Amino acid sequence: MALPLLLLTGLIGAMGVFAYRSLAEEIRRETHRTLTVIAEQKTQQIEELLDEIRTDARVNFSGHSQLEALFAQWLSSGRRSEPLLAQMQAVAREGVRVKGWQGLAAVDAQGRTAFVAGQADLTPHTALIADILRRPRIELVDLHRTAQGQVHFGVLAPIGPGPQGPLGVAYLSWRADETLYPLVSTWPVPTRTAETYLVRREEAQVRFVSPLRHRPQTELSLTEALNTPTLPAGRAAQGERGILSGGRDYREVPVLAYASAVQGTPWLMLAEIDEREAYAGIRNMAWATSIVMGLGLLLVYSLAFQAWRRTHQLQELQTLRARQLAESRFRVIFEQAPLGVALVDSQSGLLLEANQHLADIIGVSAEDLIGIDPQRYTHPDDQTLSQEHIASLKAGRLASHTFTKRYVRPDGTVVWASVTGAPIQVDDADAPRHLFIVEDISERKRAEREVGESDVHGEPEARELRRHRHIDVLCEHGAAQQQQRNGHDADARRGHARLTPRHEHERRHDEEQQRRRDLIEAEVRPVPHAHPARGERHRLREQAHGGDRGGPTRELLLGEHDADRRRGRARGPRARSIRGRAASRPSSRSARSAVPPVPAPPVRGPAVSLPWAALY
Repeated sequence: MALPLLLLTGLIGAMGVFAYRSLAEEIRRETHRTLTVIAEQKTQQIEELLDEIRTDARVNFSGHSQLEALFAQWLSSGRRSEPLLAQMQAVAREGVRVKGWQGLAAVDAQGRTAFVAGQADLTPHTALIADILRRPRIELVDLHRTAQGQVHFGVLAPIGPGPQGPLGVAYLSWRADETLYPLVSTWPVPTRTAETYLVRREEAQVRFVSPLRHRPQTELSLTEALNTPTLPAGRAAQGERGILSGGRDYREVPVLAYASAVQGTPWLMLAEIDEREAYAGIRNMAWATSIVMGLGLLLVYSLAFQAWRRTHQLQELQTLRARQLAESRFRVIFEQAPLGVALVDSQSGLLLEANQHLADIIGVSAEDLIGIDPQRYTHPDDQTLSQEHIASLKAGRLASHTFTKRYVRPDGTVVWASVTGAPIQVDDADAPRHLFIVEDISERKRAEREVGESDVHGEPEARELRRHRHIDVLCEHGAAQQQQRNGHDADARRGHARLTPRHEHERRHDEEQQRRRDLIEAEVRPVPHAHPARGERHRLREQAHGGDRGGPTRELLLGEHDADRRRGRARGPRARSIRGRAASRPSSRSARSAVPPVPAPPVRGPAVSLPWAALY
C-alpha cells in the first residue's frame, strides 16, 4: 500500500505545482497588464491635457482672434491707448475666469510687458520668450515653483503674425495641483501601495516633479542619483521603458514598475506597486493550492488509513478469534487432562494456575493452590532435588526436564509423582512461565516395593520355579506362532482369492489379539508341578498385582530370565525338559478352537529368542 500512496502523493504534488505555476504566471501577467494600462492611460490623459492647452493658446493668440486684434491696435497707437489696454485686460480676465487659466501675461516684440491678468510671472522665462520671438512656436513651460511656493506650468505662444514676425508673446499658466497632479496621483482601483508619479532627468540626477504617495510634500524637491541600478526612476531616465521588475523605489522597498514617456515634455510617467501587494494573488494562490493539495492528501491518506485500519482490525479480529480458540482448547485440555497441570511464575516461583487433578494429587482445593509455592507441599527430602531441576530450567540449560518427587498432603499422606516441566512464553508476560505436568505414581511405587520385598524374603526354590515357568510360557508362545503360521498357509492356499486385503488384515489382527490374551492367561494360570513352591509363586504374583495380570511381575520374570540366560543357567537338562513338556502341552486357545497341537521343534542350545513385543 505504501507504493501506491507515494505515487498518488507525487501525482497530487505534481498537479499542485503545475496549477500553482500556471496560475502564478497568469497572475503575474495580469499584474503587468494592469500597470501597463494604468501608466499608459495616465500618460495619454496628460498628453491630451497639454494638447488642449496648446490648442487654446493657438486659438486665442493667432488666427485673427479678438485678443490678437486688440493687441495689434494697441501697438499701432504707440502703446498709449488706455481704452484698448483696458479692453484687452477685460478679455484676459474673462479667459482666466471661464477657461481656468491661472494667469495671462503679454509682452511686445521688444520684451516689454503689455498687461498681466491673474498670477503670471514672466521673469523666469525671459530667455525662452526671446527665443520664441526669434523662432515662433508654442512652447511648454515646465513645472516650477513660484515665489508664493506654488507649482505652476504653462505655455508660451506668439501673438499673431506681424509684418516682421510675432507682435509679441503671451504666457498662459496653470496650477499643477489643480490640473496636472490629480491626473497623475489617482489610481483607478483601491490599493495600499500603488502610485504613479512624474520624474525628469537633470544631468546626473533624476527629479521627482509630482507628489509621492509615501513621501508627501516632496514634489520638485526630491532627487536621486541617476546611476542607482535598482531605482526604477533612474532606469527610466536612462531610457528603459515598459515593465521594470526587481527594483527598489525611493523607500528601498521592492516594487514592480512600469515606465513611459509623456510626448512633448521631459516628463517620464512611472506606475509602481509593491511586490508584496503585486504578487499577493500568487501567495494567496499558493496558499489555496497548498490547502487543496493538503485536503486532497488528507482525503487520500484518510481513505488509505481507513482501509488499513479495517484490514488491521480484521487481522486483529482473526488473531483474537484464533487466540480465543487456542485459549479455549488449552483451557479444556488444562481442566480435563487426566494428569495434574500447573502454570508457575518463573521469577517468583508461585503457582498461577492449577487444575483439579493436581489439587486431587496434593489433596488441596484448586483455589487454595493459587499463589503458593509448590515447595510447600514437597517432601523435605525432595526439596533440594526439585530446586536444582527448577534452577536448571530457569538457566536455560534444559529445554524440559522430568524427575520424581514426593508430595506431602495436609493429612500427612505421602504421594509419589513424576513431574515434567518446560518453559512456555505467554503473550502478556515479560518473562517465560513454567508448565508442569504431574502424574501420580504412588501405585506403581507400591507395586515395585512389594515385588522387591517378595524377592528378598522368598525362597530360592520359588525364584527357580518362576524362572522355569517363564521358559514354559516362551515355549508355548513359540508353538502357538508355528501353529498360526501353518494355519495361515493353509487358509491362504484354500481361500486367498475369496479374502480381500482388508478382511485378511482384520482376521490377522483378531488372531494376534487372541494369542496375546492366551499367552497372558498361560503366564498367570497355576500349573501343576512337583515342586512345593509353585503355589507360593502364584500367590505372591496375585498379591503384587491385586488380580491384574501382567505388569511389573511379568517384567520381573522376563528380567530374571534374561539374567539367567546371560549367566548360562538356562542351558541345563532340567530347562530343556521343561521346554519339552511346555511344547507338548496345548495352549488355551488351541483347546478352545479344537485345533490339534503342533509339536514344537526340538530345542538345541540356549532358549529360543522370541519377539518381546508379543508379550505386551
